[in-house]
Amino acid sequence: MIRITLFKKQSLLIILLVGSTANPLLALPLKNPSVIKKDVQQLQITQEIKNILINKGLEQESALKKVAKVFKNNKNVESKINRIYTSSTLSLSKDKINDSLVKYALYEKTLDLNSYSGVLGFIQTISLEKMDTQHLSEIKAIANIS
Repeated sequence: MIRITLFKKQSLLIILLVGSTANPLLALPLKNPSVIKKDVQQLQITQEIKNILINKGLEQESALKKVAKVFKNNKNVESKINRIYTSSTLSLSKDKINDSLVKYALYEKTLDLNSYSGVLGFIQTISLEKMDTQHLSEIKAIANIS
């Protein structure tokens, strides 16, 4: 009587190992790509401000806590800050915006970009020029980004 074996002991062990490691990977839900992009943009803004604070002499942990406090209660910070960066109506330089964000972090102020008055106050700390209706409508659009 001849015994035919399709699987050897080693091949059966390999199949079990591969099957048990691949199964949990397939069960993990994937993040939405737009959420990943927003997380990266938010990370870039906070990372940039944190690096400026570290260059000014703060320790890394302290800088990270201060930056987190600045953006604490805001929604869509990355969209709003990017709109401020790129707005041709406001025409503010990225360096001036970052300097103002660094001052907010150093003095541990929270930045309120969810309200019109909060965005207006932030813009006025950067630029002391008189605001006209175009500036105010752009600020209102920034505050309404959701």
